[in-house]
Amino acid sequence: MSTTSPPLSLPPIGLGTFKTSTTSSIYHAVKSGYRLIDCAAAYSNQEAVGDALQQLFEDGVVTRDDIFVVSKLPNTQHVWTEGVDEGRVESSLKDTLKELKLDKLDLFLMHWPFAFEDVNLHYPSARLSDGSPNPSVSMKCEYKSTWDAMVRFRDLGLCNQIGVSNFTIEQMEDLKSHSAVTPFCNQFEYHPYCTNDSLRKYCVDSGIKVMAYSPLGSGSSSYPPISGCSLLDNSVIKRIATANSRSAAQTLINWSTASDENVVPVVKSENEGRIVENMAALGWELSRDAVENISDLNENYRFFKSYGGVNGGWHDGVLEARGE
Repeated sequence: MSTTSPPLSLPPIGLGTFKTSTTSSIYHAVKSGYRLIDCAAAYSNQEAVGDALQQLFEDGVVTRDDIFVVSKLPNTQHVWTEGVDEGRVESSLKDTLKELKLDKLDLFLMHWPFAFEDVNLHYPSARLSDGSPNPSVSMKCEYKSTWDAMVRFRDLGLCNQIGVSNFTIEQMEDLKSHSAVTPFCNQFEYHPYCTNDSLRKYCVDSGIKVMAYSPLGSGSSSYPPISGCSLLDNSVIKRIATANSRSAAQTLINWSTASDENVVPVVKSENEGRIVENMAALGWELSRDAVENISDLNENYRFFKSYGGVNGGWHDGVLEARGE
């Protein structure tokens, strides 16, 4: 298994692996210049990612020190009962390292601020067909004891940095009051239909890195009520893309960093042409007017529903954030 050197800085763009089924796309992405690979135990494909990484190392395309590898702790492996099952976190992290064929992660994230009681719960069972939370699943808002366990494993050298994903401002503040260790990063949904301005600004002002998932929106058939279409088909995006001789996808990726240089977009594709195209989204600038016009598309519309909140909505509010 490969070892790591001192921590890498966060690369400017990442490759998402959600629903990725082939090692070839990961291999091609890294060969094309991607240096951040975003994984998760819940994606059930980390062995394929590990195979691709090992092939890249063996072929001399990159070394382990060149690649920033991220993975996430699933809801089923949170601490459910304090003082009883802290071993869940350790077991999950070690399984992830084994699947990825690595000795250490660059960044280990808590995927959601919620815990499932059943460690054997199959991830799709946690949601209904419309993506809303499954009411039959035993779950609760929990992250403090789990965070403490993550801190210990960081200190033991199993990961260089630790962070969170899908956390609200209230939950970040609650975690800050609980622990002296500040999350390195918060990864959350971020695109022109859901700009998450307050959360993004809070993270940046707090020195917390922002990783943006779904910067191109989603291929879902459900769209925000005003725009009524996907981001890639939005007339504003297409007009600005044409004016800059860029694709709609490149324009959206560029917007995510132009709107805030602290944002690192995580882009997913298994198509080799689009992988290269997406990588070329940086290195040029949208005009201020273009950035503002794209930002004006915001409808606070999330493609990915939270496990908490009223009627499956996002998990807002101090009481819910603290699990009270």
